[in-house]
Amino acid sequence: MRCSVFELSEPKQLYLKEEEIDISALDDHELVAETIYSAISPGTEVAAYKGASPLRPGKVYPRVLGYCNVARVINTGKGVAKLKTGDYIITHQSHRTLFKCKAGELIVPVGNISDLRHAATTYLYHLGYHSLISADAKAGQNIGVIGIGTLGYSVCMMSRLIGARTFGFSNQKNTREILNKQEIRCFNKSADNLPDLNLFTYDQGLDIVINTSNTW
Repeated sequence: MRCSVFELSEPKQLYLKEEEIDISALDDHELVAETIYSAISPGTEVAAYKGASPLRPGKVYPRVLGYCNVARVINTGKGVAKLKTGDYIITHQSHRTLFKCKAGELIVPVGNISDLRHAATTYLYHLGYHSLISADAKAGQNIGVIGIGTLGYSVCMMSRLIGARTFGFSNQKNTREILNKQEIRCFNKSADNLPDLNLFTYDQGLDIVINTSNTW
């Protein structure tokens, strides 16, 4: 089957290339799946497009884009016991119409989800959740979150769920309005005069600050 893949050959040179994948020639533990949704990560992908320094060492170009993929299994090898044709899975695959991978490389099978678009950002939400675990966040603490994209939003919601007083900082007006309605104070991070947080933290300041802002 023909597969379309987005690839950057060099900064600002994005192409849609074609690959051939033989869906019948599979190793025992391989599977082939077709992409249903592929989540766009603006910070990572814009940086790659512009030619910003990579986050990891190694060959920078050519490179594919994307790492949050929801797909439907269309064929499996004989050794793949827990998946079957028609199952939905979440993987780290790039922006592509079709792919072949080892069954052990998928993140998780997708259960009964009414809207698969929500599953496409599972990895990003997990990064937000993991940041709170790594910071040893606790109920009653004051937690500040800079940048309220998918990562920052998930951190704010998880922070509220554990019982922390949560403060967001974003230059996106609609995001601030959404969080304020959910009883999470959110301020304009680009404002010349930010409010004195001591007024909201009982003079304790912020215990933890998590920065998800796109300042590459």
